[in-house]
Amino acid sequence: MSPRRFQEPPVTLGLPLPPVDPPPDCQECVQRAADRDRATAAGDLARAIDMTVLIKRHHPRGPA
Repeated sequence: MSPRRFQEPPVTLGLPLPPVDPPPDCQECVQRAADRDRATAAGDLARAIDMTVLIKRHHPRGPA
C-alpha cells in the first residue's frame, strides 16, 4: 500500500494574540486578567486565552 499524498500543505497555526488590558473601572475584567495571569504562571495557556477572549467579548470596542 502506497502512502497517501495530500495536495495542500498542513495548516500552521500562529501564536495566540497578545493579552489585552482590561479597563480599570471594570472589576469583572480586572478579575479575569488576574485569573489569566495565574493561568499563565501555571502553564495553563488554554485558560489564559479563554480569559483574554472573555475580556474582549465584554469590551468589544476596547477600553472605554
